[in-house]
Amino acid sequence: MVDVKALLDSGATGMFIDKKFAEGNGITMRPLNKPIRVYNVDGTLNQGGSITHEVTLMMSHKGHKEKAVFEVCDLGKSTVIIGYTWLQKHNPMIDWKTGGIKFTRCPRECNIAIKKRKQKKASVEEVDEEAEEKEYEDDEETEDDIYL
Repeated sequence: MVDVKALLDSGATGMFIDKKFAEGNGITMRPLNKPIRVYNVDGTLNQGGSITHEVTLMMSHKGHKEKAVFEVCDLGKSTVIIGYTWLQKHNPMIDWKTGGIKFTRCPRECNIAIKKRKQKKASVEEVDEEAEEKEYEDDEETEDDIYL
């Protein structure tokens, strides 16, 4: 497990992880079928080029845990960006003065690994890769452009 600071960015259109960070931490990357063009907030193409890979990671924060797919790209000074699609899906309560986040309106698939672990009462959770791959394919969306 690696602790990182993530940037919540309602202007970003997805979830992103820095390419150098992913490579440096030995995170397995999957190639995309089709590259995704990346645009900066000012509308210019990102210098890091198109997104060609993605990763699936378990993301956790103060008891909230979920499997999430991140697009791999050059983020400069940021390690992880969590964008609008995630914010819309989870609709967290954010205290802008303290920076605190409360997950009171999450979809049912959040914390599923924790629920499974409690049900199995096992110390190690086994993952059915074939079932996860099928679930991933069913949920797959194709986008041509990403905005950071």
